[in-house]
Amino acid sequence: MLVVINRIWPEPGSERRLEEAFARAPAMKDVPGCLGFEFWRRQPAAPAGHPGQADPTAAAPDAGPTGEPRRAEYLVVTRWASREAFEAWRRSPHFQHAHRDPSASAGARSELVMYEVLRQA
Repeated sequence: MLVVINRIWPEPGSERRLEEAFARAPAMKDVPGCLGFEFWRRQPAAPAGHPGQADPTAAAPDAGPTGEPRRAEYLVVTRWASREAFEAWRRSPHFQHAHRDPSASAGARSELVMYEVLRQA
């Protein structure tokens, strides 16, 4: 199994447009080899007292390295039966249709990462 994650940082002020574009996107359930699709929005910070919470004396967790506000972050998480299934989808008309309106992600930065699932419980 292959997990593909597209991290997206939209241009400030365009978050709603990105969310609406994903709400209108065609369903992935009929795409051959696609085992799952999720669209995530990052929450601001870990709750107080959570083991993963940052040092309270450090810069705010929602600030960038120079103190500027962080861009909102979204993850598009898909699970695939194989790398071949993912690549076939990227070459398909379904992919072209889903990505036909570039205005929803205008000015966004993104990073695509892939993980091979080695163990699943």
